Amino acid sequence: MTTALLLAGCGGDPSPAAAPSTTTTARTTSSAVPPTTPPTTPAPTTTEAPAPTTPAAPAPVVVLDPGHNGGNAAAPGVIGAPVPDGTGGTKPCNTTGTSTDAGYAEHAFTWDTALRVRDLLVAAGVQIVLTRDDDTGVGPCVDVRGQLGAQVGAAAFVGIHGDGAAAGSRGFHVPAPS
Repeated sequence: MTTALLLAGCGGDPSPAAAPSTTTTARTTSSAVPPTTPPTTPAPTTTEAPAPTTPAAPAPVVVLDPGHNGGNAAAPGVIGAPVPDGTGGTKPCNTTGTSTDAGYAEHAFTWDTALRVRDLLVAAGVQIVLTRDDDTGVGPCVDVRGQLGAQVGAAAFVGIHGDGAAAGSRGFHVPAPS
């Protein structure tokens, strides 16, 4: 079997006169004796540089704020302390939240909901910041939670609550800056 390898120069004038070609022929034979000359190194191949790409936009940041916290009831002095309310007044740092007639606490509901929403948004490529790390602590206070969105450059701040109401009542509310 005969194999021919054609090598051409690269760079400079691409015309055939400027780039003489060299032909190398290699023969292979079947023999039980290994060849006495070392194998030749194949000619290097060239690849085109990848086309420049624009960097991907950073993932949007969303703050999830699961209302209340599991340890709030054990710290009434902390959660009852006045903090700035953002309008020049004050309000309590936090509250214990509400619960269903069966005892399902709002803090547990909001924590579970926040984790489920977090998982869905992360799967969609969104960066999530939670206002608390678990459902066993105290706080954080409403003023600290309210400032977090601006601190992390969030595209959205989602407060998750389960407000109490009379049996049979339904609805929701969306607070917005005035």
